[in-house]
Amino acid sequence: MKWQVVTAKAHGGHVLDKQAIESESAKEETEPEQTTDQSMTFWHLARTSRVLQTAFLVSLFANITFGGLLEVALPSLAHGPFAAGVTGYGTILAAFGVGALLVVGAQKQKC
Repeated sequence: MKWQVVTAKAHGGHVLDKQAIESESAKEETEPEQTTDQSMTFWHLARTSRVLQTAFLVSLFANITFGGLLEVALPSLAHGPFAAGVTGYGTILAAFGVGALLVVGAQKQKC
């Protein structure tokens, strides 16, 4: 290693010899650089968080399942086996709403 010119002012007023300079240079080379940017983006969180990934998958499958039931299977049921047409489909959807209100009302009475 070449001799480095070191000023005493740069090292707290102490004059360093060659061995001290070499050990300090080796120490600086082995220490990893610390980044001050510790912000986490949404995409980094989505790639690393298993809980968030699981929640996304459950939401995806639930939306596909219920969307398929309400937008494909229910109209097919109303027009096919029930032979009810558009009015029957509307009645079935209204029954879903009434059932939801009854469940909410029953839950409030228990509390």
